[in-house]
Amino acid sequence: MNIKLKKNQLKKILLAIFLIGIIKLTYSQSTDIWSGNYIIKSTASTIMDTIQIKKTADANKNEVAGKYLSNLSRWVITAKEDDSKTKMIAREFLYDIENNRDEYKQFGWADLYKKEQITCLSVGHFIICKTTPNNTILIENQSFFTKTGLFGIRLHYGLFELEKYE
Repeated sequence: MNIKLKKNQLKKILLAIFLIGIIKLTYSQSTDIWSGNYIIKSTASTIMDTIQIKKTADANKNEVAGKYLSNLSRWVITAKEDDSKTKMIAREFLYDIENNRDEYKQFGWADLYKKEQITCLSVGHFIICKTTPNNTILIENQSFFTKTGLFGIRLHYGLFELEKYE
């Protein structure tokens, strides 16, 4: 009887571990809004490039500057047309009011972020943002219409729109 009871307990424990693993996997996949393949188009809808974004390991808290400790999530961005397959590491915009860090503020998007209407990744020389499709965004007193809700700004190149594809 004790052996049978132990087997039942073991089955319940294994089932619980399995279910926790499934829930964790499902949750982590559903919260990654960035991973995928994208076409980069100019504001005139000309295809410029294609990129792939993939979730990667979080940054090591011992290897990042203190201001980045509030969010260690990272993504790898690879240009598909780039023969060297240069991988760029992207991080989410900082929004840490307690420590006076708000990268959305410089673009005038702090209120949009607070209302969960925009979120952005930074690679340093360019950013990628997600907002509501068919939306107009103000960027330095200029309006930009984004059909897909995915857009970016690249230093020295300007605005572009992204379109996700499979």
